[in-house]
Amino acid sequence: FPSHDTKRTKGYTPDFFLERNNEWIEIKGYLDDKSKLKLKRFKRYYPNEFEKLTCVISKYSNEAKNFMLDLEVSCIIYYEDIRDFYSQYLINWEGKK
Repeated sequence: FPSHDTKRTKGYTPDFFLERNNEWIEIKGYLDDKSKLKLKRFKRYYPNEFEKLTCVISKYSNEAKNFMLDLEVSCIIYYEDIRDFYSQYLINWEGKK
């Protein structure tokens, strides 16, 4: 998606789109100020797409949890829950053999 403010951030597109679920997915390993700004703009300029956004964050990051709640992200999934469930089924999860 193009940015409406070309002075700072040029644009933002979530990490991927699940067509089957009509859902945008954003995986945030580290939530810096630039990432926060992009997500705020995504909500402001693309509210319909924002409603379909799922963010994957660490359950140990209070900053990320609070930011996502304040931003009113409708679906938050914790990375650790994904890892704990799926890593046993995926070969080379995070490069581990």
